[in-house]
Amino acid sequence: MIAKVLVIADLKSRKKVLLEELKLHGLKIEHVDVLYIDSEQKMGIEQSRNIKGFFQTKPYQAAGKAVVVEDISGITPEAQNALLKLLEEPPESAIILLGTAYTHHLLPTFLSRVQVVHEVIDSGLRQNDNNSRMTIVADTVVEKILTGNTEERFKIVEKATDKKQLLQKLLIYTEKRIARDPSFHKVAKDILRAEEWVNANVNSRGVLEYLMLVIPKK
Repeated sequence: MIAKVLVIADLKSRKKVLLEELKLHGLKIEHVDVLYIDSEQKMGIEQSRNIKGFFQTKPYQAAGKAVVVEDISGITPEAQNALLKLLEEPPESAIILLGTAYTHHLLPTFLSRVQVVHEVIDSGLRQNDNNSRMTIVADTVVEKILTGNTEERFKIVEKATDKKQLLQKLLIYTEKRIARDPSFHKVAKDILRAEEWVNANVNSRGVLEYLMLVIPKK
């Protein structure tokens, strides 16, 4: 079974979705055949080795073993490389669920071996992205932002009834775009910084208007 990366900015929401995904397979984090790595544990080379070692033994009770990682946002390149063979050829019935707030830190070789699922919890929007094809999906509003001038962009921000959702749409687009266009890395950083400001209760409209000034025209 192909490994799944769940991209959800809010950690609490991400945990909930990860547990729901695990439950779909009839498993809980306390199960003997589940390795659960919480957000307090850093994803370095040692954790990657632990994951590989966990899959080297057969399951005790379940049909297959499962690994759930709450947060791979800080995973090192070395740790990613250590997991490549496992992600490419996972054991039969293996379940690998990896949570993160963003994907721009993941290597192209890593992304090509997983299924990325972007979730916008507030709107109930769920988007699947098979990165082996590097598909980019942008809705009409995002396209208008990317092709519009500053005045047109500011009008879009002004009319947006849910400004946090607009920010999430921009984040989803850039994370997909960066997988095939490294030049978009700076834009992704700007949007992630903007998200941090909004989460710190900075005015959403002001943050979005700042983005409208720095995002390059398509």
